[in-house]
Amino acid sequence: AGAFSSLASLIEALPVEALEAHPRALAHQAELARLQDDLAAAGALCRRAATLLNEQADEEGEAGALHSLATIERRRGDVDAALEHVARAESLTGERSPVRTRCANTRGLCLTRMGRWKEAEREFRSALRMAEEGGDERFARIIAHNLGTPAGVRGDFAEAMRWLSRLLSREGAAPAPQQAIAHLNTARCHYYRGEFEECERHLERALE
Repeated sequence: AGAFSSLASLIEALPVEALEAHPRALAHQAELARLQDDLAAAGALCRRAATLLNEQADEEGEAGALHSLATIERRRGDVDAALEHVARAESLTGERSPVRTRCANTRGLCLTRMGRWKEAEREFRSALRMAEEGGDERFARIIAHNLGTPAGVRGDFAEAMRWLSRLLSREGAAPAPQQAIAHLNTARCHYYRGEFEECERHLERALE
């Protein structure tokens, strides 16, 4: 909808001194770069933001920047570094912090990358509970999708689709990019169950 371009142009209009005086703005710039797949720029901006937020004793802001660093390292394949950033971010947050919820989800994703499915499922369930208690319905739907992965890996396709459907079945809810992956994973479940028409339908939705 052009929101990323608008945000980028607003950030570019600000002097560096202003951004560094308000380092949460730098963290937003880093997140924009991450979403645009410029991981090198995103990592550098996150590190700068985390340093400045630490100097300002903004623990929640610093935790958010560290969590963003964790997601970047996970995408690069450095799971150990990602888990270190997650642990540091969690140490800065309270029990009801939205950042802590995201940390639990990211730790779950790291554990799936390592093939530690039971531990990953435990982290996802913890993240889901925190998201629901915090009233973050949109993120709860994304976490529920992640919970479908361990179930699918162990061959429990009905259970997997029950979790995956939570991301797909909210009438009137704002769409999320992860819905494409949810349709793809649901298609996989139907494929392994021999339900090829349903498989094809979800593949078409994923392409859309």
